[in-house]
Amino acid sequence: VSVTFPDDFWPASGAFSVTVEVLRDPAGAEMAAVGPGAALAVVEGVLRVRWNVPVADGGGEAEGRFPVRVAVGSRPPREKRIMWDVFHDIQYPPALIPRDNLEAHQETLDWLGDHPFTNFNELYDALTAAGFFVDIWNEPLSCLTPEKAQNYGFFLIVDPEDFFARAEVDALQHFVRNLGANLVVFAEWYKEETISNCAFR
Repeated sequence: VSVTFPDDFWPASGAFSVTVEVLRDPAGAEMAAVGPGAALAVVEGVLRVRWNVPVADGGGEAEGRFPVRVAVGSRPPREKRIMWDVFHDIQYPPALIPRDNLEAHQETLDWLGDHPFTNFNELYDALTAAGFFVDIWNEPLSCLTPEKAQNYGFFLIVDPEDFFARAEVDALQHFVRNLGANLVVFAEWYKEETISNCAFR
């Protein structure tokens, strides 16, 4: 189990990530009995996180407790594994950015950021209900090694808001052309007149 987090958490925002890694694939008789990708065990526990409270807020130390429950199974087949890129999406908390759905007049700003667990949860739920296993990638795609990339049948880029560096483009081309992966891109609208009308003045 590993945890990554920023140096500072700002009021009402901030996030940390928890990674649970299985050091060996639980293969063998059990896998044959339940099939690839099925849960073989459930690991439960409580993640305790401590942080320093700023002096202006009284100082000292605070602690949060987060229940963790992870189903551990055998490695799914490549054609059922998806790597979802969130590195190029709007991060939470975002800036003052209009929502993708301009018909939503009640809530015009995108408060949640673009992530499989927030704005794109319906797509995420549909993929997992269809039997796919989705991993989330939050680093430049050039950091994804070919050894790891070859485990995925699909690379999913949804509503990218940031540019792709040349090294990332080269990595994606390698994954598709040489490793036989599929690249799926969901793009959105781009209209300068609409963007100009949405600007704060």
